[in-house]
Amino acid sequence: MNISAILNQTQNAYTSSVQKQAATAAADLTPDQKRAKATADEFESVFVGQMLEYMSEGVEVDPMFGGGHAEEMWKSMMNQEYGKHIVKNGGLGISKQVMDYMLKAQEEQTVTKQKLAAMGMGEPTANSSAAAGQAAVSAALQR
Repeated sequence: MNISAILNQTQNAYTSSVQKQAATAAADLTPDQKRAKATADEFESVFVGQMLEYMSEGVEVDPMFGGGHAEEMWKSMMNQEYGKHIVKNGGLGISKQVMDYMLKAQEEQTVTKQKLAAMGMGEPTANSSAAAGQAAVSAALQR
C-alpha cells in the first residue's frame, strides 16, 4: 500500500468520524438550538469563504490552463463552496463559539423579560422613552 492510499484512508476515516459526531450532537439539540447552529454554521462558512477569497487574491493563475474573465467571475463562488465544505467537515470551531454566544444572549434576554414581567412592567411600549426603558432594565437586573 502506498503512502497516498494510507493518507486517503486516514482522511476519509477522520471526515466520517467528524460527520458522525456532528450528527449525534445535532440530534440532541432543541429546535431553537438547531436554528442557532444553522445560523452559526452559515456565519462560519461565509467567514471561511471570505478568508479563502483574501488568501487567493495574490495567487497567479496558469495562463495555459486558467485565467480569463470566467475564472475571475466564478472564483468567489468556488471559495464560498469551499467554506461550506470546510464547515460541513468540522470547520474551524468558530461556529460553536458563535452558537454558544447566541444562545447565551437569547437566555439573558429571556431572563430580563421575565424580571420585567415580575415587576409588572411587561414589554416596553412604543410610546415609552428610551431612558425609561433603560431605567426599567437596569432596575430589573439589579434585583
